[in-house]
Amino acid sequence: MNLNEVFIIFGALAGVALLVPALVNALKYFGAINDGQSGKAQTLINLVLFVSLAGVKLFVPDFDPSHADQVLGQLAGVITGIIALVGQFGISKKAYESIWKGRAGILGTNFDDSNKELIDNLDTLSSLGVDFCYPPNRC
Repeated sequence: MNLNEVFIIFGALAGVALLVPALVNALKYFGAINDGQSGKAQTLINLVLFVSLAGVKLFVPDFDPSHADQVLGQLAGVITGIIALVGQFGISKKAYESIWKGRAGILGTNFDDSNKELIDNLDTLSSLGVDFCYPPNRC
């Protein structure tokens, strides 16, 4: 087995291609790496996986990585789903807090200047063509 064959095999592993960004996004979400470190993290993970594949192919030349690639692709889907689920919980919590603290335009909230930042943001959206009325007396 020569190195060129390992490059060809590694380049064809779609599950690995899905797993690497999923791992990087998970690491970013949980604060293990910052946005500026994403490229380095992807390179490092790819390098580790490539060296691992080369090592396995060196010692077990008949190893077929297609099954492992399928498993890694499924793992990438699970990681992405978990990040989406955790993110949904966080968004729901923030929305709940906003509604009950009077920061969202829901019945029972006040429309005084304490919501000025929200009103300015909504005015910006309105200038982009989003049609709505907030607060009601400004329509």
